[in-house]
Parts: sequence; C-alpha cells; structure tokens
Amino acid sequence: MTSERVDELLSKYRENTGRCAHLKEAQKELEQQYNAIKATHYATMLDCGAKWPDGMPHGTFTGNPTEQKAMKIMADNYMSDEMRAIQAQIAENRKELAEKAVDIAYVDAWLTGLNERDRWIINQQVIDKVPWRDIAILYQQKYFEARTKRSLQTIRDMAMEKVYQIAK
Repeated sequence: MTSERVDELLSKYRENTGRCAHLKEAQKELEQQYNAIKATHYATMLDCGAKWPDGMPHGTFTGNPTEQKAMKIMADNYMSDEMRAIQAQIAENRKELAEKAVDIAYVDAWLTGLNERDRWIINQQVIDKVPWRDIAILYQQKYFEARTKRSLQTIRDMAMEKVYQIAK
C-alpha cells in the first residue's frame, strides 16, 4: 500500500468509523421498514375476502384463490417497487459498509503495531488533527514529560515510518 493511501486512510479514520456506525443503524431501520412493508403487502395480497354471490358465471376455472396468490408470490418472488427500492438501498449500504470496514480494519491493524506513545501521537495529530500546541500540553498532562513541538513531530514521523513499514 502506498504512503499516500496510508495517509488517506488515517486521516479518514474518524469519518469512516462514524459513517459505519450510522450505516449499521440505517441498515436496521431499512430492514424493519422492508419487513413491515412486506408483511403488509403480502397480507393485503393474500386477503381474498368473500365473493358476493351475484348469480353470474365466472368462468370454468376452479381453484383456491389464496393458493394461487401464494404460488404467484413464491414463483415470481413478487416485490413491490417500494420493496425493490428499499432492497437496493440496503444492498448499497452493505457495500459501503463493507468497504469502510476494511479501511477501519487496516488502520486498527497498523495502530496495534505501535507502542502506546506512538499510537497516542498518531491518534492526536494524524487522525484527530489536534494542533501541536494542544498536543504538547496534552502530552505533558498524560506522560508527565514536557516535549517541544519539534520533538513531538519527530515522534510522529518515526511512528508514521513504522506504519508505512507495516502497510507495505
């Protein structure tokens, strides 16, 4: 994997994790909608109701109308346009979720290959884009050790080299 791709995946990590969480919730909602529409649609389709006897002949075909409708559903895999649209959206969400999950898994794997301080610097500066001045303050609070902007940048650069090596 190129260093440019690694940089892109790291910079989009938070966005991708948020998007994945959103897609999972949207997926649940779409599946609930689909199942509700499907149940309503099939119930309506299978509701034959009683025929009002009008004394007129209605053809020579005899049979069970409920069975005929059920066979149509099974044979045609019948779906309304609304059901098709929801299924298409579900498929699109699943595809996007799968792509983003792979990107997240790469970043997680890279970060596990780093020590705790390197991982912290990468999370703060590369992923969350915290300004260096704030990182220096946070670093001192977390590790009880003062560091200059330049020394933090050196740590970041060395950590990124490790990530590039892992991502080769």
